[in-house]
Parts: sequence; structure tokens; C-alpha cells
Amino acid sequence: MKSFGVAAQNFCVTREEKTSGLDTEIVYKARDSSATGPEVWLGYIYFKARDGNGTIEITNRSATLQPWHLDLGGTSKTGDEHQAGAHGEGLKVALLKFNFTTRGRLVARLNRMLPSSIQKAKDRAQSQTVRTLLPFAADPNEDVQFVIGEGNQGRDELGELIRRSPVRREVFDGWTKAALFLNDSHDGTIISTEVGDLINNAQFCGNIYLKGLLLNESTPGRSASITNQPLKFGYNFASGKTNRERQSVTNAAEEARAILAIWSRVLVVRPDLVQDLSGMLNTREPDYADVMGAKRFLDRATALCLKNYLLGTQFAGRWYYCSEDKSKNPRLGHIIHGLGCEGVELTQTYWGILHNHALIHTAEEEERRRFTTAPPVVSPQTTFAVSLCRLPRACIRACPKTDGMALSFIQAGQLHLQLFFSESEGLFRIHERWLSPHGAIQELGPSDGLVEADIIFHTVKSLFAEAIEQLPFEIFLEEDDARTVEWRRKLEVNRAEQHLLNYLRIGNLSIDKALDRPSFGLRWTIDARWNADTEVEIQCHRASRCSQLRDTLLIAKDACPDNMPCITDPEPMSQEVQDEVLVPRPHTCRRSRT
Repeated sequence: MKSFGVAAQNFCVTREEKTSGLDTEIVYKARDSSATGPEVWLGYIYFKARDGNGTIEITNRSATLQPWHLDLGGTSKTGDEHQAGAHGEGLKVALLKFNFTTRGRLVARLNRMLPSSIQKAKDRAQSQTVRTLLPFAADPNEDVQFVIGEGNQGRDELGELIRRSPVRREVFDGWTKAALFLNDSHDGTIISTEVGDLINNAQFCGNIYLKGLLLNESTPGRSASITNQPLKFGYNFASGKTNRERQSVTNAAEEARAILAIWSRVLVVRPDLVQDLSGMLNTREPDYADVMGAKRFLDRATALCLKNYLLGTQFAGRWYYCSEDKSKNPRLGHIIHGLGCEGVELTQTYWGILHNHALIHTAEEEERRRFTTAPPVVSPQTTFAVSLCRLPRACIRACPKTDGMALSFIQAGQLHLQLFFSESEGLFRIHERWLSPHGAIQELGPSDGLVEADIIFHTVKSLFAEAIEQLPFEIFLEEDDARTVEWRRKLEVNRAEQHLLNYLRIGNLSIDKALDRPSFGLRWTIDARWNADTEVEIQCHRASRCSQLRDTLLIAKDACPDNMPCITDPEPMSQEVQDEVLVPRPHTCRRSRT
């Protein structure tokens, strides 16, 4: 590539194999796929064997090998983005490993070729191109060629004479497997991007490459990943540095970042592969090394692809949650059912990725969102509904912790949320199902046969207790008081309960107008539990002056003189019966106590 200035994406390798009896030929030949005109081969790797043993020729066309290239400690790879490893001894060690002096010293022997030897090599190469798979005849004057496996004599590390052994076929296959560019079948199983390649070829899945060269290969007992977790796919990193042994990138974080960067680019050209990425993220056993750092390094664009996949039409009606959400919220299944969905659990990592990018929220958050955006309901004019509209408001008005807050019944459909307090609005929203006795009984679960007044009492008490429970903790804090917040919440509920009991004891309220004089009678049934010393105040307001009070919810403190300047105390008058008061029709607003 460097000799001819070929771009990495245009470096194309073709493999050919020919077998005849015991003889085998395999050639890998390289060319520039972008070049026009006659096909020009840039170099080749040639294996020739008989009965599985043979030699390897590696020829690089129009290249030069200088003596200093064999120096240990230096490297020609510095700054070269296409080269993996720059430790300065790769090629040198390969050349010198079995070349020793009689004293066992590692050496490289340099010999100048004679003109006759050069011509002999040319003639031999030319004849081989005719009867073998060689793409061109190597020229000693122009090309660099390495030959491995010839049966020459040499010396071992002890200085003893030995004869070199040939290369076996399985060894050659193992060597060529280390170079990814020699194994691309162009069948779409290797997906290339500017940051690296995703390998979906069964033969190379589980392997990690750096700039096309094998770093590590997964075996049944060991993963190629630095994490030692299994890899479902193979990866070829376009950049990075190796550790000293050239078996991995420098650390697990770099490996995770490189893998996820490849996935980010791959999903642009192959969006269908999001299914595989999603599957790995949602697998609890095993923990794939492919996604080990996903929560930390997976970018928003990839997370968005995952979200769109999970919300696709093929998964319509699903609601996703995680184990942490399930453990914290015992109502989770009930909430999801109210949303009209089927619950599907995601791994904590998968959920965390989507949540970190604000692409997912909990079922409880969705329930509250739908609840707060539901439209208000027009209350039916039944006795029960009117009581449910007024009495919870009265409890809110009478409680010092909730005074000034509002209440609204809403059309929330099948949502199972009953009441929700919006602190920013100061508003309690209540589900419309509470406006009917049947709906209230379904939620409260009391036994059948209750009279309507009892259902109203239990309903209002339950709703107010829930409203108090949803108020912020800080509202109930008071200085120099040893009482707990829970005690103060309970206190407000008890007070409201007593107000309700007092109200409901005034039953069958009716107004009788007198025909023979300007007066009317107010009549109610006295409950057996009514305290005989209880004082009741009755106010009479003129419609022309105080019509605004007709639809206003009033509680006891609203009736005091300071809040009712229109009131004039009446002349003393006798009480005809215990439960009836006759009030004259004055020209001003009046009040009477009994």
C-alpha cells in the first residue's frame, strides 16, 4: 500500500487455490481496485506444498529493504495510521529468530546477489508464472521477497547446525488468518466504516483485529476481549495502540469505546443490525464484551436507534421497565395495566443507557403525565356527585396545610391513579370514577349494603388522606416540636374526619316557607350522637347583595363577622322547637344561632 500509495479502502486481495494430487498451491494477490486499465498486481503471498508441507513466498512489488530496517529498537511505523504496533522488533525478530553465530548470537547475514544469481532468479520466476498461480515474475532488482520454509541449513540458539523445516498447511492457514484483509470474502459479513469493521463472519466472530491484523482470537476457554467476557461479533479497529504483547488494545475502556464507535457507524449503513445490538444489551447471561462499556460510551444517536427499535410496530403495546423500578414500586404491574400495556423487563444496563439520554421514563412517570394532561370532567348533578365535589374541597379549605389549594375531577380513563397533587399548580386532580357510588365502592372495597351517606364519608376521608400523604414533607415541619411529620399528617386527617362526621349528622335538611308571614323554617333531623350543647349558626343573605355566595364553598371561619360585613345581628327571638328556627325576612343579611 505504501509503495503504490493505495488507499486502504481500495486495497483488494484475491485468493486462489489449486490442488493436483498431493500438490497444493494457494496465492493471495493484491491490487488497487480503483485503478483503471490493465490489471496490475502489487504483490502476493504464495504457498506451495506437497503432502501438506511447503514454502511461503511473500513478494512486495517496487519496494526496498534497507539494512537499517533490521536494527532492533527502531521502527518504521511511527506516525503510520495503517500500521499496528510500533515496538520496533516485529520484522527483525521474524528474520533473525533462527539465525545465530556459533556462539549463539542473534545476527542477520547480508549477502549481495551476483548478476548471474539475479538473472537466474528472474528466469525461474518467469517460468513459474506460466505453470503456477503466481500473478507476476518477481524481479530482484525491483521487488522485496521473503521465502520461509526452504530446507536450508542454519544454526540454532546454541550455535548447533540444524536444517530448516518446511511450513505445514495448517500453520500457513493460521498465519493468513491473522491478516483480516486476506480473508474478506466480500459477501457482506464484514461491514466497513471509517472507525473500523464489524465482523459477522462465523469463522472470525469473536476475534479482535487492529488495523487489519489479529490481536487476539477467542477460543472455547478464553475470550479475545481484554475483559475475558465472550464476544458475539468480531471487530477490526481502525486506530488504537496495543499492549506490549500485541494481544489487545491498551485497556478495557479503549476496547469498549472502539467497539461502540464501530456500532454507531454500522447502524447508519445497516440499521437492521440494531436487533443484534439490542439483543446483546438485554441478555443477562452471558454478559457480552461487545456491550460491556455501553452505559458509559454509547452515544445518543445509537441510543436513539435502540429506542426506535423498542418502540417499533412489532413491539406495539409494550411498556419497558427495569428490575430496580420493579423492586421500588410494588404498584408497577397495576400501573402498566392501567396504561393499557404489557410489561417487558430490560436489563439495568439497557435501561440506564436510554435513561441517561432521556429516551425512556418509568411507568409511574407516564401515568402521572397522562393524569395531569387529562381534561376536566363536568360533574353529574346527582346527590352523590355534588357531595363529592363539595366535601373534599371543604376539607382542603379547612386544613391549614392545604388552604388555598384547588381540586379538579378529570377524565383519566383506565388509569389506576386515583389522585395526584401538582405542587407547581397547587392542584389536586381526582379520577372521575369517584363521582359515582359504584366507582367509589370498587376502589374502597367496602361491603354491600352501605347507605349513600356512609359511602360519601369513606370516599371523602380516603381522598383527603391520600391528598395529605402527597403533600411535600417540608409543609409539616414545625420548629421546636418533637412531633413527627407522620403524626401531623394523621392529625389533619383526624380533624377532617371529625368535620365530616359533624356535617353528615345534619340529615334531611329542608326549608319551609311561611305563607302567612315573611319568614321561613329550616328543618333537619338530629342524629342520636348529636351533642345537645352544639351551637348552630344560620345566616340569611339577600340575593341582591350577596349573590356571589350562592356558588361559593364556605366553611366555619368564613362566617365570622370580620369576613361577613353584610351581616347584622337580628333582634332576639324565641325558638319554637328544638330543631326549627323561624327567621324573619329582613332587608339586610342576618344571622341566628340555635
